[in-house]
Order: sequence, then structure tokens, then C-alpha cells
Amino acid sequence: KEFGAYEADFEARTLQKSIPIQVGITQPSPDQIYAAVKAKPFDGLLLKDHVRRYGQSRMLRVEQAIRQGWVEGESITEIVGRVRGTPQMNFTNGVLNVSNQHAEALVRTAVNHTHAVARESLFNNNRDIIKGVQYVATLDTKTTMICANLDGKVFPVDEGPRPPQHFNCRSRSEEHTSEL
Repeated sequence: KEFGAYEADFEARTLQKSIPIQVGITQPSPDQIYAAVKAKPFDGLLLKDHVRRYGQSRMLRVEQAIRQGWVEGESITEIVGRVRGTPQMNFTNGVLNVSNQHAEALVRTAVNHTHAVARESLFNNNRDIIKGVQYVATLDTKTTMICANLDGKVFPVDEGPRPPQHFNCRSRSEEHTSEL
């Protein structure tokens, strides 16, 4: 709730700085943002459901690594290496590292989702100033085709796709104050 309120306030200040005259920016309340974040799932699920799945999938990966090591006749040390990773690889080759990467993606997606909902609420409350919303993708070797194809496109305030478009999405939207 606090993060959403902070984001809306930040966006309102940013919007005011981008306009050459002083105008009244209408901010959504923290309760409105919180309700919108809880009502709009990302990647089809709410954060609590993603966290529940994360815990379940992490345990499943550990169990599978133990079973596979046992079936292949590995020692306890070898199975621990399978789960935790090996010192030779700086512990990056174990199933727990996959869990750490998944946790990072989960956090990135949840923060991006809250950020996007706060911005969208602000955009909707200020339709008299904001004429459109531009999709801005992070363009590098990790960019998905979904985001690359949307990069730079401007949509009406209440239409078009908005980030996060997928799990671990790094794209964002920006206000567009000139006519479409």
C-alpha cells in the first residue's frame, strides 16, 4: 500500500515537472491503488498465489534432485551439490540457484505490477492532461518479442497493453501529453 502511494506521488511530481505550467494533478488514494493491485493479477495470479507456487515449486525441485541423485547412486555430498550447487561453479549450478533466479523474477514482476497500477490510476485520474500512454521496453538481449514489438507505441489512456506483459517483465509505461 505504501509503495503504491509512493509511486503515485512520484509519478504526479514527474508529470508536473514535464508540463510547462502549474496544473492540479489528481492523485489516486492509497486505498484505490491497493484495491487495484489486489484486483488485477499479473501473469494470471495475485502475488500471494505466486509466492505459494514459488514455495511449492522450490520444494518439488529439491525433492526431484534428491530422487535423481539417489536413483543414480550418488553420495550424499554429490546430492547436496546437485541441490546447492558446487564450489567449482560458485554454487550457481544447483536447483536452489534456479529458485533464487525465480525469486528475483517474482519480486521484479510484483514491483513492476504495483508500479504500473499506480501509474495507470494516475493516468486515468488526469485524462485532461495525459493524452496517451507510451510503452517503453528495456531493449537488450533478454527482451521478449512481446515487449520489443510494443516499444515506443502510444495508446489511448484506457486502451492498449500495459506492462508487465509477462513474468519478469522489465518494461514500463510513460505518459504522453501531446495529441495522438
